Order: sequence, then C-alpha cells, then structure tokens
Amino acid sequence: MSRTQSHRGRLRTSYDESESLRDRIFGRGDRLPPNHHATRYRGSRNLPRPEGISDPIPTPDPLAEKAS
Repeated sequence: MSRTQSHRGRLRTSYDESESLRDRIFGRGDRLPPNHHATRYRGSRNLPRPEGISDPIPTPDPLAEKAS
C-alpha cells in the first residue's frame, strides 16, 4: 500500500470479516437485488433447456445431511 493512498483514506486499514465484497458494493447483503441483471442466472432452473436434455438425476445435499 502506498503512503499516498493510505493518507488520502482510499484504502482501509482494517476490514470487517463478516462483510463480503458484494455487500460493500450493493449494501443489501450477500445476495444480488432482485432487479439485478444476473439474478436470472440463479441456478440452472431459470436457464432455457435445449430439446432432448432431461432433468439431471438429483444428488443428496451434503450440507443437509450434516444438519440432521
């Protein structure tokens, strides 16, 4: 870090570990706002599926197994 950037207050000296970059940029938590262009790509269920491709075989969720 250069002395000039630090002196002008452009770079932080400490960061909140619970704060993500997305939260700092958009200020609404870790998820994008509903009106953001990228929200239509949340998961593959919102993307168009070409003809002849079936649904994938469901796999167990390892996080759900740990919770129970």
